[in-house]
Amino acid sequence: MQRMDGKGRLVIPAGFRDALRDGDPAGREVELTRMVINYGKHLNGHLRIYSIQSFKAVEALIEAQPLGSDNRRNLSYLYLTQKEVMQADKEGRIILTADLRAKLGIEEGDVRLMGLGDYIELWSDAAFAATRGQQIDAWLAALPVGMDPLALASRPAGA
Repeated sequence: MQRMDGKGRLVIPAGFRDALRDGDPAGREVELTRMVINYGKHLNGHLRIYSIQSFKAVEALIEAQPLGSDNRRNLSYLYLTQKEVMQADKEGRIILTADLRAKLGIEEGDVRLMGLGDYIELWSDAAFAATRGQQIDAWLAALPVGMDPLALASRPAGA
């Protein structure tokens, strides 16, 4: 759990900063960690933080869609036009603008940063508990008692 202050300052934990820097083609040559923050409506109350390289992979997926297709246009809108490239300062902080804080539904307070492979999700603590946290709890409750959820990862999709 992290704390965002009233000015929107948020410390990115060192491990996440290292991963973001490792995912930057400029790598250690850049003094400050660069990242892409995606804030589209598709995220339902949270933000996504991508390394530069991970976001280039998102761009490539979109560019692979047929020119003029609805998918390409809509994906471009959600990902390419609703992003900000940021740099952490020397203390590892980013400053979320008032607009980004509004998309999180929080001016200041506790937030969650969770690494999910190619990106990091940023949630207000309250929004996570009320949405994704409840979904995870319901999913776990539906599993057989004592089952390790990771066992599902070895099953084919839909099985």
